[in-house]
Amino acid sequence: MQASLKGIAVRAYQHAPMQTLNHAVVTVNEGVARDARGKPSLRQVTVLSEVSWLQVCRQLKALQPTLPPYAFSWLNRRANLLISHKVFSTTDIGSTISIGSCILEITQPCNPCIKMDRRLKGLQALLTPALTAGVCCKVINGGYIKLGDAMTLTPQPYQGLLL
Repeated sequence: MQASLKGIAVRAYQHAPMQTLNHAVVTVNEGVARDARGKPSLRQVTVLSEVSWLQVCRQLKALQPTLPPYAFSWLNRRANLLISHKVFSTTDIGSTISIGSCILEITQPCNPCIKMDRRLKGLQALLTPALTAGVCCKVINGGYIKLGDAMTLTPQPYQGLLL
């Protein structure tokens, strides 16, 4: 099954609530437009796997069966993009993600912080296994993205020394 863009979210300032969008402009200078964290860096745009998030939600539900339904919203992870049908692995670091006309380079794993536990007790620990919290990217080529766009991952070519 083809991976696709399932969600787009931004925050106006650092601790602001996430706002969902149906479409967005992504630029090299601003990341996802209107997102406070979009300045050029290795963590310009964050991307979360829906498959990984749903697994975390199942674990949360088992640990805390009385959690309200809103607790399982992907917005609690505070990522910019939600991708279906893809689980990230360490071998994806350095690869590129194409969505619409945008190209993002995966630069590093997202490391969950204490803010996750402020949202949902136990969330930081559940997001800690390799790349469960998603990946951080920098924008290589900006453009327009919209919900439903196909997502393609292009592995980085091997750049080791030839002996």
